Amino acid sequence: MCCSLVEYAINVFTGKKPRSGSTANVFVTFYGKSGPSPKLKLHNKKEEDEFQKGKQDVVHHIIDDKGPIVKLRLVHRICNAKSPISLFSMFVYTLQRHFASPEY
Repeated sequence: MCCSLVEYAINVFTGKKPRSGSTANVFVTFYGKSGPSPKLKLHNKKEEDEFQKGKQDVVHHIIDDKGPIVKLRLVHRICNAKSPISLFSMFVYTLQRHFASPEY
């Protein structure tokens, strides 16, 4: 069976208002023409303080190709009462398509 994978860069810009940063676990789900992706944790192993006020975070994920993306769902799991995220904007870029070889 043959499958294709797509690598995405997800750029998250946290708002600049007071208390905009978050310590919550943030997840995104891609909804494509062929169905949804798994819930993907937005975590950059190089950064310890993600989703801080006025900051840009970039996370990469490789997932099965779902066709053209028609919707995104962003959710967060609050770790404490002071963890809501104030999202300024989010951009998703297709970086590369990977094609797996057929299995024999």
